[in-house]
Amino acid sequence: MTFLDSQNKSYPVHTNSLKFKANIADIKLSYDEEMLAVALDANQEENARIYFFSATETGGLLTNRLDDKVVSLVTALEFIDFSTDNFYLVYKDNFEEVVIIDISNINRVNISNMEFDIEWY
Repeated sequence: MTFLDSQNKSYPVHTNSLKFKANIADIKLSYDEEMLAVALDANQEENARIYFFSATETGGLLTNRLDDKVVSLVTALEFIDFSTDNFYLVYKDNFEEVVIIDISNINRVNISNMEFDIEWY
């Protein structure tokens, strides 16, 4: 099996892997393919979380965890998704709450104060 990026170039074969102590609820790759968001369900040790990984300088591996970009949640997640401009992440939790996060500072966005539309696919 060969995986292709958005320019139909095949990804190199790597043996690195990401390991977590919790179940993965959802995984999304940003539209520019430079960031990976991994949503984990809660377990006995910690709350549900969203971790962000960035591409490395060599080879584009998405195993470089951004420890300053971690979202901790009190409930499990149904889904996560990046905006098409890669500046925002939206998630929906099991309480039916939909939240938009500004990825640059990991703050919740007050939707009522937004002056422009964000595109999602």
